[in-house]
Amino acid sequence: MSAALGLNCGAIYSANDLPADPLSANSELADDVEDTPEIPDDSGLLDREYQGRSLRQWRVALKNLDHTDPSAIAEIPGLIEIMQDDELPWFTRRQVALTLGRIGEPASEAIPLLVEQLDSADEDTVNWAAKAIALFGPVGASAAPTLADIVQDETRSHPTRMMSMEALARIGASEPEVLPALITQLQSSGDTADELELRIAACDALALLRANAAPALPHLIRLLTDDSSRLRMSAATTIATMGAAARSAIDPLVDVVLFDAAPEVRDAAALALGSIGTSAVPALLVLAADQEAEVRRQSAVALARVPSSADVVAALERMTMNDDSEVVRITAVESLRTLEVDANSTIPPALALIECEDRQIRIRAYRLLLVYRDQAELILPRMTELLQDDRRYVRDTARRFLTDWERGEETSSTP
Repeated sequence: MSAALGLNCGAIYSANDLPADPLSANSELADDVEDTPEIPDDSGLLDREYQGRSLRQWRVALKNLDHTDPSAIAEIPGLIEIMQDDELPWFTRRQVALTLGRIGEPASEAIPLLVEQLDSADEDTVNWAAKAIALFGPVGASAAPTLADIVQDETRSHPTRMMSMEALARIGASEPEVLPALITQLQSSGDTADELELRIAACDALALLRANAAPALPHLIRLLTDDSSRLRMSAATTIATMGAAARSAIDPLVDVVLFDAAPEVRDAAALALGSIGTSAVPALLVLAADQEAEVRRQSAVALARVPSSADVVAALERMTMNDDSEVVRITAVESLRTLEVDANSTIPPALALIECEDRQIRIRAYRLLLVYRDQAELILPRMTELLQDDRRYVRDTARRFLTDWERGEETSSTP
């Protein structure tokens, strides 16, 4: 995981979705601003007043402040005054700065002051200032030149440079400093652990820009053949966020699916192909007929991400009926369900897989069938027949299914 951005590039997302925001809930921007150390009562700092209230009162107010409430605007002058007091502990100033960032545009007068903090010799100060600017998003545009300098300053610590990358990405690609600074990090030739983390962080930051990161695509394509599997996967995951703008990456991604040694990288490349959409369908249909079952499975997952078409549905239906791999068959059924294809194409193969000896396949089929609450006539007669099956695991699965169905449950007990 990238230390600054918190994007879990190791995760392989489901056929249904990529996270709307690649940072998801793991970002350090999600820090709880209330979770700060206490200031000793005998320090005298708690009695300092800002806009007529003591710091002690401000700390209570911050815990109850709703930054989305228009009334929060009235607190901005006091918050800025606290943030500027460099005699206060850094964690108190950070709490206030992040609150200002969450208030957003109404607190934009704080941005020049935060930019000043980026020049601090204290790394903690620089980091919380960059985090606060990131929370402002595009409103923090005036900070872009300073942040770009930090990103490219090799004397800075790599956590500070990574946090600055995130802030640049949150500001957005419309600022001329953003893409060049991030692309420069992709091109780094260093082979240390820190250099690797910086390159992964640059991929993470570019993922936030989605299609606006298209100028970085040639550099990301080159990373698909890097020695580091983590970096290859990060590059593929970032390409996935670009959608149709990543059309020129189709052939390199196909090569990754076919030949990369790391399964997680191949999965990420397949998902990227699916995210590119219609223009990647011909390549995915070729992969769907590959001699290797794992390639066919990856194609089935990816096809659930493209717009539904006759060719896509036909390829998935062939997998459900003819593929000799049960994993490929259940994956194709799940993808047809995602594409909202008629139940007559999904329920029969799912019922057949209920008899599968592989427990994990049975569980997937079981859970899928429970979703079809309006298709009792297609499901229940066969489940009732399976109560008399010679195989105990089939009888047990059918019995549990019928119990769950009667209860109206759409998530199963373990069959």
